[in-house]
Amino acid sequence: MMRAVIARDKVLRMVERAVPVPSGSEVLVKIAYAGVNRADLLQKDGHYPPPAGASDIIGLECSGTIEALGNEAHKFRVGDRVAALLKGGGYSEYVAIDQGCVGKVPDEMKLSEAAAIPEVWTTAYQLVHRIARTRPTDTVLVHAAGSGVGLAAVQLASSTGASVIATARSAAKLEVAMQLGAAAGVKPSWTEETGTRFEVNPVNVILDPVGAKYWDANLHSLATDGRWVVYGSLGGVRVAGVDLGLMLRKRLSIYTTTLRSRSLDYQGALFTEAFNEIVPKIVQGEFKNRIFEQYNLDAAEEAHTCLKDNRNIGKVVLKVGESD
Repeated sequence: MMRAVIARDKVLRMVERAVPVPSGSEVLVKIAYAGVNRADLLQKDGHYPPPAGASDIIGLECSGTIEALGNEAHKFRVGDRVAALLKGGGYSEYVAIDQGCVGKVPDEMKLSEAAAIPEVWTTAYQLVHRIARTRPTDTVLVHAAGSGVGLAAVQLASSTGASVIATARSAAKLEVAMQLGAAAGVKPSWTEETGTRFEVNPVNVILDPVGAKYWDANLHSLATDGRWVVYGSLGGVRVAGVDLGLMLRKRLSIYTTTLRSRSLDYQGALFTEAFNEIVPKIVQGEFKNRIFEQYNLDAAEEAHTCLKDNRNIGKVVLKVGESD
């Protein structure tokens, strides 16, 4: 049996579950650390149920060691240090996952750091490269830039040569974003500046996990042919009085995306591409994978409170098994 964390009545509960048995191309990972994400909070509150067939155990990313292999899993060996992108199951002592969504962690990287890569950096990579198709001539507006995805997106967009403007709730979060590559930082009052800063100097790309609350300001901030990627709805899902005329005049493209609901093949290909490009740059110091706080598995509720209160600047991780 193993310990695992599930959500029941909007509260995290520690339960015992059978250790999964890997089949086919799956590998069994003995989890050392698990990443904590906003999506976990949404699942706890009943707003983001796992896809059909996925585990009800919370958690979308982890690191650890290979414990066992399915009969068609040939990419790894037992004992390999790995990180994995999950549809669920991260807040537990073991998880079985297709080998395509697993990457080998280099010896120079701690497992605590590796656990903060799969969901966050794969999401940011998808936003910056696959969807927004960020170019060196772009100005990119990154909302919630103090979050794990936000800080990753700031670095990825900056690495293309684009100019990045960050928004965040506090001066401390903006300072970190600018240390990691943002050319400028704007507090939440940025929505009041649309008649000056952004309408005079509009942006080409917006990476937006907020949604409805920022709709009008985003609309007025984008340049002609701008690309607007919505990947969350922290500020609501319903928008009243949408101005289609302005959208048409500016020829705007609005994209929406999630990662968890994608096919296993899509997730595996994207994760492998992102992981192989990003991990060496983190090891070399070109990218910074900022861990804000670490909690034990039995303190998962405290970790959720940290995110809910917007205290984190970067990633929060859970210690599940043995330390690095």
